[in-house]
Amino acid sequence: MTERSPLLLGVDAGGTKSRALAATAGPGGRFCMHGVGEAGPGNPMSHGLDRAADSIVSAIRAALSAAGAQQPEPAMAVVAAAGAANDTLRRALQQALDAANVAATCRVVPDYEPFFSLAAPPVVGVIAGTGSVAFARGAGTDVVRVGGWGYLLGDEGSGYAIGREALRAALAELELGRSLSPMAQACLAALQASDRAGLLAAVYKSDDQRGRIAGVARRIVELARTDQQAAALLQAEAVRLAGVVHQAVTAAGLGAGRYSLSVGGGILVGSAEFRATLIESLSDRQSGPAEVVVVRDPAVGCLAAAHGLLG
Repeated sequence: MTERSPLLLGVDAGGTKSRALAATAGPGGRFCMHGVGEAGPGNPMSHGLDRAADSIVSAIRAALSAAGAQQPEPAMAVVAAAGAANDTLRRALQQALDAANVAATCRVVPDYEPFFSLAAPPVVGVIAGTGSVAFARGAGTDVVRVGGWGYLLGDEGSGYAIGREALRAALAELELGRSLSPMAQACLAALQASDRAGLLAAVYKSDDQRGRIAGVARRIVELARTDQQAAALLQAEAVRLAGVVHQAVTAAGLGAGRYSLSVGGGILVGSAEFRATLIESLSDRQSGPAEVVVVRDPAVGCLAAAHGLLG
């Protein structure tokens, strides 16, 4: 009888949602997917430990349910969690998931680890989703982290930053009584508002103000394909994010053409123009990459890490 491949779990626990994959390893570094599950935000720093752990466990259980009862108990789970670069939070989340018995072995890692698993070293990674952060691993094992300061102090090029700037521009138009630009109309539509008061209420009365503002960015990314004002806003934020990535490249002792750039997050994945501006700006700073890897699903990187840990 052929021995069954062990079931692996890869979980991307982000600031907006948690996504879990249940899979077995296949030939050529590929995976056979058996189940996918999603739940709420899994960032213990911004949403609290209990809520993050509950979301992650819910996503895992949904993936296992989709995989079916015939699958064995998961042998290894790797959970990449936003906020887990903080050792105290990572250990606390690890304990919560261990108590939930999500797998025979479970490892909580920072959200940048899947990006190292999916690109040839040395790797510089950048995430631009609700928030933003850059990180690099050069010749050694140490990770250089730049940014990731949160929406009050950083998050250049993030969904939050793009949404905030678009909303500011829309509010200026509304206050002056001008004919509304396509970008202002997109902001109102995103928040289901019809005027200045409605827009402000939609943001300030929200239980998740950061997520509400970041959600506007999706409309701006779509609009930027046909609207010059939206395209200019995206370009400006991409250049700001390139400054953060450049710092990571420099701090890791890397240079132009000497690293793989691994990019992920809704903004970088969703906009080829945003990625192109980021790479062009890095080249202008003499720190462009040798290759670019678009990480469309970090949970796959977690599966690769789980497979590697299982040996």
